[in-house]
Order: sequence, then structure tokens, then C-alpha cells
Amino acid sequence: MRTWAQAMLIASCCLPVSAQAQQPVLLRGVGLDSCGKFLATVERTVSGKGLKYTHPNGTEFFDAGEVYAEWIQGYLSALNELNARTKKRQVSVDYPGVERWLRNWCQTHPAESVFAAIGAFASEQGAR
Repeated sequence: MRTWAQAMLIASCCLPVSAQAQQPVLLRGVGLDSCGKFLATVERTVSGKGLKYTHPNGTEFFDAGEVYAEWIQGYLSALNELNARTKKRQVSVDYPGVERWLRNWCQTHPAESVFAAIGAFASEQGAR
């Protein structure tokens, strides 16, 4: 029995192990929302034109469409930063173009997340 266990241990040490093991992505913010929720929010606004209100005390408030825009642009900026370091293609589409693409994709994938939508966009742009 001991010889069998030793043989299994040695064999397991010799098996190839992927150096690129995928870790799950830890997401934060509105990227977790569904495409359906994204569409319900941005359908009330002009593409790329979020609303902002400044209280007399100077505090700024943004509508949900603007929050999506900031999250999406932040994600693409981080992706471009990574791609610049690794000499991969960067996304150069302006936000209204990105949002229009996301609206179309989300129409056919309403249960998918905003993160999945922006990932599909980045892949189509050759940036992923």
C-alpha cells in the first residue's frame, strides 16, 4: 500500500501544471449588474450624456447612467494600461460609440452582466 501511495505522489509531481491558472476576477461596482438593468437605466438618457446635479453646498450627484459610464471607462482605461505594458491592442473608441455597442449587445443578452458585455466589446476590438 505504501509503495502505491509513493508511486502516486511521484506521478502527481511529474504531471504538467499550467503556469497560467485562471483566478476568478473579483468584481466591484455596477459591472456586476445585468445588461437588463443597464439598458433600463441608459435608455432614459442620450448616449454618452449623463446627468449631474451640484447641490448649493458643492456636493455633486450623478445619475445612474453616469455611474455606468464612469465604471465602463475606468475598466477600459485599466485594460488599455495593461495592454500598453504587454504591447497588445488598445481600445480607442469614444464613450458614445462604446455605449451604443453595449446597448446593442445587451439587447440580445439581457441576463448577462455589464462585465461580460464590456469583455465581449474588448474582445471584438482585439484588445483581449
